[in-house]
Amino acid sequence: MAIAVGIDVGGTSTKLGAVTRDGQILTKSRFSTRDFPDEDAFLEALSSNINQLVADLGQQGEILGIGIGAPKANYFTGLVEGAVNLLWKSPVDLRGYLQNYFNIPVIVTNDANLAAVGEKEFGAAKHMNNFLSVTIGTGLGCGIYMSGALMHGQNDVAGELGHTSAKIGGRECQCGKKGCLEAYVSAKGIVRTAMKLLSKYEEDSSLRSIPSGQLTPTVIGQEALNGDKMASLVLEFTGDILGYKLADMVAMFNPEAIFLAGGVANAGSLLLEPTLESIKKYLYNTYPDPVVLLPSALKDDEMAVLGGGALVWEHLEDQMAIVN
Repeated sequence: MAIAVGIDVGGTSTKLGAVTRDGQILTKSRFSTRDFPDEDAFLEALSSNINQLVADLGQQGEILGIGIGAPKANYFTGLVEGAVNLLWKSPVDLRGYLQNYFNIPVIVTNDANLAAVGEKEFGAAKHMNNFLSVTIGTGLGCGIYMSGALMHGQNDVAGELGHTSAKIGGRECQCGKKGCLEAYVSAKGIVRTAMKLLSKYEEDSSLRSIPSGQLTPTVIGQEALNGDKMASLVLEFTGDILGYKLADMVAMFNPEAIFLAGGVANAGSLLLEPTLESIKKYLYNTYPDPVVLLPSALKDDEMAVLGGGALVWEHLEDQMAIVN
């Protein structure tokens, strides 16, 4: 059986999976990225984990390629350089190292693109040519498909929606700017919103009894489901500011649909509904089509690995088309 290896390099952990052409993950694993602040040690750990993944398959499959997403990875050069959440001091040649080691095709891209590629190949966007995939977790990323192709831009940083300005002179962002969307719509941003609203209003809320270190978007979402008005207000504020920026994206790209993915998006309709209402509120009145906002069809813990595998299948099909 033909297999692609999908890899998601995150600031905290690196996930790997063996992905079939129809989107099954036959085996998967992970290891701590933070345990390898030295880039050479990380590459050795990565290759070792890939070897173990292959060994776990036994005789089940033949590895045809590796697809890998990482912060600040460059599709064109295969390099990772300047990622804030990674501790590596020098540019890391992911593609060159893995191609030399395994002698198979290696496709590298910015991690924000993985959810979009996975949604296109294995999710709800299979029959769509124009859509956005917005991933909300530790940060906020956006993959953009236009005319059936993933947009990379000049340096594979197209879709950095999280670092567009949502509020001039607003909250400080980890990137060094002030007022970035990610400072409001991300795991940390939502907690910051909750803390600010709790200090601003005296209304009773179950959130007040939760230690600040234990306050997470998941907890806030659960309390909103339980009827807590303050928790609901946090999600409404988040949806409003997210919709404000997505209205701009709709105006620029005219997508068939926008998918929300990632841990924060698990709030479901509590986030989707205020976001959609906000898009409609801020979008110009003569926009020709209804806006479609959907949750991702992929599981959070599999999305990025499936996206990495999808990179390989897309690459191989493109190569076959060139040959034919």
